[in-house]
Amino acid sequence: MDESATLQNGYRMIYTGISVGSDFSYAAAVASQEQFMAAFGSRTVGMIAAHYDEFFFNKSAAEKTEAEKAVVGTVVYKDFPATISGKAFLGLEPTATPGEAGRFYTVDSGPVMINDMIVRASELGRRVIYTPNEIHPWNHFSKRTTAHLIDFYTNAFAGVTSPNQTKVNLNPSNQIWWLKEGFNFLALIGFFLFVISLVRILLTLPFFQKARVAQPQVVSAGKTRNEKIISWLVIILATLLPAIFFPALFNKTAAGMKPLLWGTIVVAVLSIAWLFYKRQEQQGEDSPIWMQAGAIAFFALLLVIWILRANSLLVLGSTYNQPTTNQIAYWAVASGLIAALINVIVYYLDRKGKGARLEAYGLVLEPMVIVSALAAALVAVVAGYIVLWLMQALFGVDFRIWTLAVRTFKFEHVRTALRYLPYFFVFYLINAVAVNANTRGLKKWGCLAAVALNSGGLILWLLYHYGKVFLTGVAGFPTETLNGILLIALVPVLGIAGVYARKLFEETGNVWLAAFLNAILFTMITAANTAMFWNLM
Repeated sequence: MDESATLQNGYRMIYTGISVGSDFSYAAAVASQEQFMAAFGSRTVGMIAAHYDEFFFNKSAAEKTEAEKAVVGTVVYKDFPATISGKAFLGLEPTATPGEAGRFYTVDSGPVMINDMIVRASELGRRVIYTPNEIHPWNHFSKRTTAHLIDFYTNAFAGVTSPNQTKVNLNPSNQIWWLKEGFNFLALIGFFLFVISLVRILLTLPFFQKARVAQPQVVSAGKTRNEKIISWLVIILATLLPAIFFPALFNKTAAGMKPLLWGTIVVAVLSIAWLFYKRQEQQGEDSPIWMQAGAIAFFALLLVIWILRANSLLVLGSTYNQPTTNQIAYWAVASGLIAALINVIVYYLDRKGKGARLEAYGLVLEPMVIVSALAAALVAVVAGYIVLWLMQALFGVDFRIWTLAVRTFKFEHVRTALRYLPYFFVFYLINAVAVNANTRGLKKWGCLAAVALNSGGLILWLLYHYGKVFLTGVAGFPTETLNGILLIALVPVLGIAGVYARKLFEETGNVWLAAFLNAILFTMITAANTAMFWNLM
């Protein structure tokens, strides 16, 4: 566009430029790569083309070996200067040896054509490609990439002087942005500490004190060695299942969810059969065996329906207008139902017989407890965001680290968040029950166990997915591009939610305050920190 305007007004607005984490894939919708390169003309132009970028810098089908063609997906090792597209950018022939990363090439841009007519002759310009060993989001949080950018602009503006320019020869290692990011992270930690601290202060006031009840008994994991081993195996299973089925649930793939669907049915049927087989031992208990079986069947049915109706739930449109939030919310509800089903089965098959009662799970059904808990959560979240808005207004900063950010928002974000709130409330309510049922008995490592229960499976998923691509050149799940990136922020959110759930249970003796706080706070954070389709509202 700038070059087209130049043909009319005689001067360029853009002197130089470098792209970070993108190639000509989408630009092809506007013009061919050849015409883009022609439009660069005599400008110095660069590209940051990371070796492990999840999206871009892929070989064309004609360039791939048979082994590379067998890999479905783009989360693989890339070497853009060795591709036909990268060579063309550097002015090299397709059959030439791979270009050298970090080297400035003098390139004949080619003529600018309009309607098959030459409107500007070819010009000589400089081109460079940098290839850091990074993934896509790492580019934006990297001293190495920043050094490449400084190197690029130092070269691009060499010989250009202006009275307003100072320190034009900045050393690539002379960087201070990470200090700003570090203090933003410190502020982010302060934000989460402020919210939980304010809640604890509110609970000392008369109205909010009604959110407290007497501390219930701890749900026992068993006394014998074998009982404890079985209990931990169940906890590990509950931690891993949401991670194992993460790609299938995020993408709503029927084939991927089929094992979960049939597994749910089989486990529920076997559990109910076992209940009736052991019915003699159930005599005299407060809930008849058919009610116990009904509870298992109920949660199993909810999960089965959720899976079978996947394509009609949380579909992008005017109601749910955030694509990635749709994915996270669908996974969250499914994960919550998995946790609920596991805990219901364990309760009726094991823990009920050991004296555990439903009250121990924190599900207090007193209206004033629920209302005061909701009010405390709302006050704490609103106060936290007031602090955020003040910091944004006074200092132009928010609270963030890399892809996790607590951001200011527009009213449209609030409306969107309210639409997603019921789904996340279901998840965080079940999550608060599960976290406390499985970690309250741990006094020394309770918070760490809560974090592991919520985030452990997904951390292992990330380690496998990205560890494999760095070690072998092919990711654990090569088709998972954006979804893997989303987990980088989701993992700490779930960890914080786990700590909140445990600490607030200790304060109130029930799960309501933690469920409301986590649902409201993290739904708002999610809605304000992702792409939203404004034209669908």
